[in-house]
Amino acid sequence: MFNDYLDQYFDRFKASVWRKKVLHREDIDLVLKHGLPVLKKIYEKFSGKYASPGAAHYMSMIEF
Repeated sequence: MFNDYLDQYFDRFKASVWRKKVLHREDIDLVLKHGLPVLKKIYEKFSGKYASPGAAHYMSMIEF
């Protein structure tokens, strides 16, 4: 299925090129590392409202 139908669509987006040129850059990494403590606190505060008791916390679309 992947080779016959989906591969032609994935080739249009060139995700690996985008990852190398945009996402995996040192300045992006530094910004994310700097803001990670704040992001973790926000996630802990607003996630888990809809998770079952004892289940791992996740952030639903409504919480996001």
